[in-house]
Amino acid sequence: LKILIEVFKQSRSVLEQDCNQLPSQIVGRLHNLITKDIPVAPADPKKYPTLAKPFNQAHTPPFPCLIPSNACLTQPGSALYEPLIGHKDFITSVTVSNDGSRAASTSKDRELKIWNIKTGVCIQTVKE
Repeated sequence: LKILIEVFKQSRSVLEQDCNQLPSQIVGRLHNLITKDIPVAPADPKKYPTLAKPFNQAHTPPFPCLIPSNACLTQPGSALYEPLIGHKDFITSVTVSNDGSRAASTSKDRELKIWNIKTGVCIQTVKE
C-alpha cells in the first residue's frame, strides 16, 4: 500500500489535470518493480505480490489511453524534485538549510529567494 501511495503522490500533478492518465502512471512507475520481482528460490514469495493486480489492471483500462511498454517514470522511493518557480532569469546558485526545510536561490535577475521546500512556496524575496 505504501508503494501505491507513493505512485499517487508522484503522479499528483499529472492526475490533477487528467485522471485518465492513471493507468499510464501506474505502469510507467511500477514496471521495473513488477517485472524484476522474481523470487530467489522457487518456494520464496514475491516481494510485491499485492502490486501485480493493479499493475495488470492498468494494462487494460476501460478507456483508450497510451500504456508504456517499459519503465519510463520515476519509481516509488526514487529521488524527486519539484521546480521552484519564481526567478525571472537563470539561477546561479542554490543552497539548502541544515534541516532540509528551506532553500535559498540566487539568479541573474539579481534576486535572492528563500523557499519552503515542502510546499515549494517562495517565502521571502530580497532584491538588490
